[in-house]
Amino acid sequence: MKFFTPIVISPRMKGFFLLLVFIVAGNTIFPQAAMPDRYNVRWTTQSANSSESMPCGGGDIGLNVWVENGEILFYLSPFQHSGIRSLEFT
Repeated sequence: MKFFTPIVISPRMKGFFLLLVFIVAGNTIFPQAAMPDRYNVRWTTQSANSSESMPCGGGDIGLNVWVENGEILFYLSPFQHSGIRSLEFT
């Protein structure tokens, strides 16, 4: 009487699992280095116009933000039409 059926793993699956183990072990042993401060962009002065805006957003939304004359302004647009059919909100 059999109580269980043996699991048969193909050589491709063994290779996949081995690769997965190496990737997980590599990320825990060698974590990503901290990002240097020179890549952390900070704006300390106001923009002259929208050409000095900070791009934000991602995916399906395009967003550019900037400050002019003490007001926060931004362009909001669908990603596939970024720069063509933008809306300006103040």
